[in-house]
Amino acid sequence: MNIDYLRISTIKVFHGNSLSGKTCWLYQPYDMINPVTGKKDYYGIPPARSQAGLDSLFFTIHHAGWQIACHSNGDREIDMVIAAIENAQKADPRPDPRHRIEHCSITNQRILDRIKKDGIIPVFHCYMYELGEKMQVYGPERMSMLHPTKTAMDMGIIYALHSDAPISPYPAMIRLGSAVTRKTKEGVVIGANQCIDAEDAIKAYTYSGAYTTFEENKKGKIQTGQFADLVVLDADPTAINPDKIRDVKVNMTLVGGKIVYKR
Repeated sequence: MNIDYLRISTIKVFHGNSLSGKTCWLYQPYDMINPVTGKKDYYGIPPARSQAGLDSLFFTIHHAGWQIACHSNGDREIDMVIAAIENAQKADPRPDPRHRIEHCSITNQRILDRIKKDGIIPVFHCYMYELGEKMQVYGPERMSMLHPTKTAMDMGIIYALHSDAPISPYPAMIRLGSAVTRKTKEGVVIGANQCIDAEDAIKAYTYSGAYTTFEENKKGKIQTGQFADLVVLDADPTAINPDKIRDVKVNMTLVGGKIVYKR
């Protein structure tokens, strides 16, 4: 089904657990004491599906022509998701399926290399402002590749950003500011090497968001032939102090060129 206001083309799959809940499955233990053993030997909770089970599910979805959007946070979970996508594509090659990994939180260079090779779209969330303090349990090395927006961009990987509401607040300006500064409420920077410019963050929320749903030719840009879905802000996020981006207000919203909200 594909009409302007309702589009169904993607199947959401959950494989793995929670980043902020400290349950996603990792290769190396969390930087915390396991309350059961008193040691640093906690790796998170393994996903419910085996690799074979995930392969079977993904092939069914892929073979039917649907796009996969799979929730996955831990590096060990993400590797399983990538393998399942690779196996589905090998069994039934499709041009540009644009399968997605929602969150794609704890990564490394090897994972990003596979994502680029396979044409997978990571859909990161930057909720450091509200939940960044909870990320300390992953340690500095993993935090340097947590939602790796800058590394992905430098590699030429198309990625999008999202709010993950209601896990974190949905207002786009909070999320936009967090992607630029990666600061917690206490001012701690989570993965400073992954900070991106406001212009790049805006692109990840607009054009790249449309790209994830195969709609980049009609959404995501302000140009002739597109839907004219846009907002008018009270300040330019690319020209102000990055710490103030989260306070920018929406003065007007247009959908299809028609005003649907005015402050």
